[in-house]
Amino acid sequence: PSGILNVPNVSNFNSNTVVNITDNNCASPAISTINVSGFVGTINSNTIKVKIDITHTFTPDLVIVLVNPFNDTLCLTKNNGNGQDNFTQTIFDDNAPIYISAGVNPFMGSYKPIGYIGGFANCSSLTTTIATFGAMGAGTINPNGVWKLIVYDLLGGDVGKINSFSISLSSSANSATNKPDNTLAFWQNNTIEAGVIKQTSKGLEFGAWDTTKNVNAGIIAYERFSDALDIVGAGSTNTDRKISFFNEGGANFTGKINVANGGADINGQTIVDSILVQAKGSYATHNALKIVKGAVNTTIDQFNGATNFAAEFTTSTIPKAQTFTAGQTAILDFVILNFDSSTRTRVVQIRIYQGNVTSGVVIAAANWQINNFSRRFINSPKLGASLIAGQQYSIWLSNGAYWVLNQSNTYSAGISSVNPNYDFRFVTYLASSPQQDAFVVTNEGDVNVLGKVKTNEFQLSTGAGINKILRSDADGNAIWTNPNFAATGWTINGNAIYNNNPGNVGVGNPFPLGKLDVQTNNDEPFYVRGQNSQIRIVENDNSNKQWKAEVQAGNFNITEDGVAVPFTIEDGSGANALYVKNGGNIGIGTNNPSAKLHVMGNAKIEGLSTVEFGAGFANKEANAGKIGYQAFTPDALDIIGAGTTGSNRKLKFWNEGGATFTGAIDVNGAVQTNSLQISSTGTVINKMLNGQTALPVGVAGVNNFIITFPSSFTGTPKVTATLETANVNDVFTMSVKQIT
Repeated sequence: PSGILNVPNVSNFNSNTVVNITDNNCASPAISTINVSGFVGTINSNTIKVKIDITHTFTPDLVIVLVNPFNDTLCLTKNNGNGQDNFTQTIFDDNAPIYISAGVNPFMGSYKPIGYIGGFANCSSLTTTIATFGAMGAGTINPNGVWKLIVYDLLGGDVGKINSFSISLSSSANSATNKPDNTLAFWQNNTIEAGVIKQTSKGLEFGAWDTTKNVNAGIIAYERFSDALDIVGAGSTNTDRKISFFNEGGANFTGKINVANGGADINGQTIVDSILVQAKGSYATHNALKIVKGAVNTTIDQFNGATNFAAEFTTSTIPKAQTFTAGQTAILDFVILNFDSSTRTRVVQIRIYQGNVTSGVVIAAANWQINNFSRRFINSPKLGASLIAGQQYSIWLSNGAYWVLNQSNTYSAGISSVNPNYDFRFVTYLASSPQQDAFVVTNEGDVNVLGKVKTNEFQLSTGAGINKILRSDADGNAIWTNPNFAATGWTINGNAIYNNNPGNVGVGNPFPLGKLDVQTNNDEPFYVRGQNSQIRIVENDNSNKQWKAEVQAGNFNITEDGVAVPFTIEDGSGANALYVKNGGNIGIGTNNPSAKLHVMGNAKIEGLSTVEFGAGFANKEANAGKIGYQAFTPDALDIIGAGTTGSNRKLKFWNEGGATFTGAIDVNGAVQTNSLQISSTGTVINKMLNGQTALPVGVAGVNNFIITFPSSFTGTPKVTATLETANVNDVFTMSVKQIT
């Protein structure tokens, strides 16, 4: 066959010289050059393509420009990237589907130049003059001369290098008048020869101009390498070939998709009915894993990713916050923030407030471990906060990390707590529901897992039923079974489960010493949870006698027979409210009781109750040793001395410093004293003793007994003395005199 296909002839010019990129240096940018020569005629400048390969640890530091032989300066990229590394085989083309600013690292594929024209605040010597390739030479140029790729690093902290730089120049391959737009070349004798496309056996080869590519890279062929339409990705070896699909509107595949070797990287949402992973070789008919159902669908709601960076916000004692306004009513699945550190791993807390952080309410919180990065956009943990469209919310961050700010203040739906003119670089991702099945795994064969399997939920649906339990055989195969089998003795009765085995049950203890033996480690608790939780101890099945320990209204009670409450510890009782020390001493308000009952503070005894001293002494009179309020005398505090009968009870006061009684002293019995002082209004009351009127004063030996009446005493003092003795030879002499 012969005919006309109109494609351009393509010439490629390459520079593989490695050039180091100086960090944060406008005056000494990295420059890679290509000298184009021998080109006849002109080309349409909008067909020029430039491919770069640059290694750099933070591409938003970079401004990359192309300078043609006529000193037109085109800005290819300016501070672009999502905080990741490198430009890997990145192609700049006026006819690419998207601008470089919409791409993500490492920018594999084709992009329009960013098209910025103007100067740079942090590099006054740099000015770009054109926005597109097509603007060179007013649309057509002769490309002969020196072309320069110049890379400026305008922020500190990261370094890199230019690995390679190439220019693709297209010119007319024939002069046929039916050649449309110089986009196709001449096809004759079953051969297509051009720098871009070349026919091969049963197919086409793309990228034939690239001398470094793998021999089969770029080929689309019918059953050339398999029994299918083969599409071979771009790459330098058969282990790094890649294909990029730019299908933001979606791509539909009818039938199966088999992914071999390295797998597939997918940025964005993938909705499929199922993914089937099959074994190789003799086991190819066995499905090792089948994943069905799609992933959680998330969409971007709020976005502030502008490229004008402020200086890093250093760690301080003040937490940081950024407000935003929800654009949709949905679930905040997670957020992305621009973090900056290359020194160590940090753990911060992130909170989402409804409203501001001063008066708002926390609706989600998580601990966020951030590894060593240098200016990266990183995903937060799952948040699951419910948002309402139009309402304000706040992202709060604890201390301990560096966050990159946008100094252009282009985000109008919120403000940062750092500076009213700065905003955080952040993105919010919303989900339609707080939790969806990411996938369900089914298996037609065996799944062998080497290592642990950790999951929040596990579902085995085959044979499942209400109140069934998993039972395994000797090989570890588990099935759902009814628990009413005799082998274990467990029986379900309504909502209860019981076991008639008479043995003991151990929790954490393989050798239980009682019916229930719970062994914990260190501070591990044993919980009884629920509203008004309680533990009951019943004497036996036929008795109503029971004790109950419960927590009710915040108080701990021990209840007898479910009615009386003999023991309660109220919530907030404090330390050492009741302390029983080794040895049996009890402290109230103290943890170091020095007696059987040691009270730190006041003690009260209500009613006609008494305190009895000497209880348990042999032959003690029943009421001896008691102190009681109106216990025996209606209008007095009764203090009863020690004794064996009601007639020999005694009290002894050890009061060497004296004792003062306010009020009258009514004495039934003898008073032994060396002196008795009567107050100004006091009265010596005569009592009957052995049938006689007397003031009974027992004085042993020769003593002076003084009754003192103060000068303020009114009336006539009278003193009566009576000698009572069993010895008739005793002599009693009394003299009364006034002491002045």
